[in-house]
Amino acid sequence: MSTAEAIEFSDEKPSFRLRRMIRDTVANHPNDDPGKVAAIVNDLVEDDDLRDLFAVTLYPYVVNVIGEDRRRAMDSVLAEPIVPPAAQAGSNYSVKLAERRAYQDSMRELFRCKVNLGANEWKLIGDCTVDDLTIAIEQRQQLIDRTEKQIANLRHVITLMRRKKAVVASDILKGDK
Repeated sequence: MSTAEAIEFSDEKPSFRLRRMIRDTVANHPNDDPGKVAAIVNDLVEDDDLRDLFAVTLYPYVVNVIGEDRRRAMDSVLAEPIVPPAAQAGSNYSVKLAERRAYQDSMRELFRCKVNLGANEWKLIGDCTVDDLTIAIEQRQQLIDRTEKQIANLRHVITLMRRKKAVVASDILKGDK
């Protein structure tokens, strides 16, 4: 697989079986944390596959960095604007002007952030239409829905544990055949 092909990231397994290697390692080391699993997989990867491995793993890392920047920018828009020291008491500097400028600066930062619109389509938030932002919201709602379902499943496990007085979750199945 060329680097260009690897950058065209998809859910398909990479040619050097990285996903299989990870899943096999997790299965063989179920109590190890992701850092330990990564170290084991790292030892298993052939030197010839390193370039492809880097290209495949770089894409989601880039997505995470873009997301971090976007979340930071979104949080700054929602936060109270910071009034510069010149706008504090005893100054002729307008507090309202300072607040407006701080707000505009935070919006400019937000508009420079990218958002995924599905099918590997990315746009700067500042270039998004109402439809684009609606798609972005719908994607995030799907993530929220999936997370809420996972939470409900975990709560169900807790309920079963309490009902069966289980110390650990796998105790729920003791006695069931």
